[in-house]
Amino acid sequence: MKYLDEFRDADVARRLSDDIHRMTTRPWAIMEVCGGQTHSIIRNGIDQILPPQIELIHGPGCPVCVTPLDVIDQAMAIAAQPGVTFCSFGDMLRVPGSAKDLFQVKSEGGDVRVVYSPLDAVKLAREKPDRQVVFFGIGFETTAPANAMAVHIARREGLTNFSMLVSHVLVPPAIAAIMTAPRNRVRRSWRRATCVPSWACGNTRRWPNASGCRSSPRASSRWTSSKASGGPCGSSRRARRASRTPTSAW
Repeated sequence: MKYLDEFRDADVARRLSDDIHRMTTRPWAIMEVCGGQTHSIIRNGIDQILPPQIELIHGPGCPVCVTPLDVIDQAMAIAAQPGVTFCSFGDMLRVPGSAKDLFQVKSEGGDVRVVYSPLDAVKLAREKPDRQVVFFGIGFETTAPANAMAVHIARREGLTNFSMLVSHVLVPPAIAAIMTAPRNRVRRSWRRATCVPSWACGNTRRWPNASGCRSSPRASSRWTSSKASGGPCGSSRRARRASRTPTSAW
């Protein structure tokens, strides 16, 4: 990663801390939205060096935290199918479903792989034409373009063995729900910058044999296939519901 040393420069951090202390003249309640930001704040002790007038509130959470349980169960059912290679980001493997997690599915013989990009899953589909390669496409608006590109490339190359289980959530409705709540104390919130909408690619179909799995009508959870013609820690229940605004299919 570029500039890693610069971001961990103690002198720079001290100067920034001094500036924040000098500029803070009244109480502030600030919310970070993503669980990754919360982790970084706590791990690096940022919350300990801020002025006492600044209160950090942990927000709606990362996509891992707000992915509906029935979508997790769908992922388990698909990953357990013979002939399927199920690809996911590593942080989803320990998320429990109703009875197990993806690590357990893997230990029981399921072909579950950790990838760092949906394009890694496309590459696997290219290299293993005899297997159905499924990517677990979760995330906020920021992850949607990469997932869309993966579907686009798979369709362009005619990879009929590549599919996605998609569960994208929207951040703005969750933030709006928090900011308009009667007892809201948050003065500011921040998240990763994005200027793209959350949408899923391709027509949708259900995975056969995934019995007992139902898609939540509140979530943008879809089984997206490149075969189809035409084509990803909550602080309150209200915020979670709002973040699962259905998105349009392309």
